[in-house]
Amino acid sequence: MVRDWHWALGPTVDVVGVTPPGRNTRLNERPLDNMPDLQQVLLPLVQEELRLPTILMGYSIGALVAYELALRLADAGTPASALITAASLPPQIPRRIAARLLDDDGFLDYLISLDGMPPEVVNSPELVQFLLPMLRADITLGETYNPDNRPLDIPIACINGLRDQHVNPQGIARWQELTSQWHGSHWIDGRHFFLQTEQAEFLQALSACVDGFKLVHDEKRPSSSRL
Repeated sequence: MVRDWHWALGPTVDVVGVTPPGRNTRLNERPLDNMPDLQQVLLPLVQEELRLPTILMGYSIGALVAYELALRLADAGTPASALITAASLPPQIPRRIAARLLDDDGFLDYLISLDGMPPEVVNSPELVQFLLPMLRADITLGETYNPDNRPLDIPIACINGLRDQHVNPQGIARWQELTSQWHGSHWIDGRHFFLQTEQAEFLQALSACVDGFKLVHDEKRPSSSRL
């Protein structure tokens, strides 16, 4: 999903995608369904990339993962430079639905009701069955995440879809409670999957966020596919 973003962000920004267990090239591994285990995997990998200014970016439940990773990097004395969240309410707003406990049919209906499944997946029973373990792991991770809601001493900016049923402006505004440097929200006329359906508008917003942080460094990070 991120491999073409560098065209929008320019030659001074290198995009490094993080592939957690159970995804893409790691499909033979068990998906991780709790935040501590996932962070234990991510932290050392991302720390290797921090010799240059590094912006963390997470989408949907991945935004919570990125926020928690930013906390752990700061605790380790290797802070990130900024955080961008997309399509996600902040962690201090409780997730009250226990969708992880539903059977497969109920779980799928829940995701569809929240615009949480792209049409090409819904219309393919084989693909649904293939993705269910990954999707359950994601939902379980989000529903069982127990944050301490500490603020970060780095800038935070948000990107969201105006027609995304997962978020609302009042909730998104509460991200500013978690930073000493709030850089505001960018709103796209799209639903939850605006990264795909409104990609050009999303990349414009992403580029504006990166430029707004005003991070400067003379050296470009070499391309990496290790994460």
